[in-house]
Amino acid sequence: MNFGGGPFGQRNLVTEFTSTLGELNLSPDFNLSREQKQKIQAARDDFKAQQIKWRTDHADDLRKLQEQMMAMFARGGGGGPAGPEQFQKLNNARQELMATSPDSAAAAERMVALLTDQQRGQFESVAR
Repeated sequence: MNFGGGPFGQRNLVTEFTSTLGELNLSPDFNLSREQKQKIQAARDDFKAQQIKWRTDHADDLRKLQEQMMAMFARGGGGGPAGPEQFQKLNNARQELMATSPDSAAAAERMVALLTDQQRGQFESVAR
C-alpha cells in the first residue's frame, strides 16, 4: 500500500485506506459485501477507539510537545533562534511519543485482508 499525515506528520493509513475505498466504491465493477462493510467498519471503529484512548492517555505529552514547537518557532520568543541541538531534542521527543501511538499500518493491513484478491488488485491499482 502506498498511503500521508496525522498529528506531527504521522500518517494515518486507516484514513487513507477508507478514502481509497470510497473512491473505488464509485466504480460500477467494485462492490463490497455487507459482511465486508461491517468488518471494515468494526476495524475502523476499533482503531478510532485506540486513537482516542492514546490521545487521552498522552494529552499532557502532546500539549507539551506542541507548546515546545510553538515556542521554538515563535518570533522573538524563547530568547533567540533555536539551535540544531534544540531541534534534534524536540524531534527525538516527537519520535519517541509517536512510536507509542496505535499502529495505523497494521489496522489498514487487517482491512485490506478483508478484500478478495480481485478487490485487492483494484484497490492497489488506485492506491498507487
